[in-house]
This record gives sequence, structure tokens and C-alpha cells, in this order.
Amino acid sequence: MTAHILLPQIDPENPASLSRTMLDGVLRRRLRFGGVILADDLGMGAIARRYGPGEAAVKTLRAGTDVAMLCHDWPAVAPAIASVRKEHQAGQFDAGEWRASLDRIERTCAQAEFPGPRPAMETLGCEEHRRLAEGIRVRLRENL
Repeated sequence: MTAHILLPQIDPENPASLSRTMLDGVLRRRLRFGGVILADDLGMGAIARRYGPGEAAVKTLRAGTDVAMLCHDWPAVAPAIASVRKEHQAGQFDAGEWRASLDRIERTCAQAEFPGPRPAMETLGCEEHRRLAEGIRVRLRENL
């Protein structure tokens, strides 16, 4: 999981989670990391104060992230997905990199022995999942 820290000697303009120099250059090429890269919550202040959810999601995926997360701001999820979808449909992501990312995610799911059939993308974030997530948040708050 990447952090939203600025590493000025590597990339003076972008935090690590949005930096192609860091993710593709250092992590993938120099260190030969072949696993799934997750971006920490793009709704965190270090990112959200500077970028909208859609722009942040697109930037982190272009940088080399495989999974972009928005964890605490449900209204930000739809615009992020819409932006990524729009950019993907317009051919703004490298097709080979996109396929390699999907392969890494599939390989990780297979290694983790993901139980049962994998959910289709349209089921993620459905009403049932939102209710489940809210129930978990309530229980966590009660136990703190």
C-alpha cells in the first residue's frame, strides 16, 4: 500500500501514491515488485485537499496503482468510477499496463483462495454492501 508522502528526491511534484516515478520507476522497475499496488484512501486530506476524487483515482492508476481506494466518503466513489471509466473508454490508459494490472489482481485473488465466485463489478458498492459496511462501522464505534 502506497503512502501519500512527498519524496522530493524521487518526485518533487507528486506524493508517492500518485507518482509514476515512484510506482513504476522505483517500485516496479528498480525493485522489481510484481505484486498488487494499493493506493491508500484517496479521500485522505493530503490528496483530497488538492484533487477531486475522479482526478485522484485517474492519477494513481496512471502512476501504476492497481487498486485505488476511497474508504470513508461514499459520495466520492461514483465520480471516481465515472472518471476512470471515461478515461479508460477514451483509451487514456495504456492497454498493456491495464491488462497487467488486472492479471496481478486476479493472481492475488487466486492465491488468496477467494471463496466462491468473484463478484461482478456492478455488485460492488450495491445497497446490500453499503448496509453491511455501515453495520461494521457502527459496531466498531461501539467497541472503541
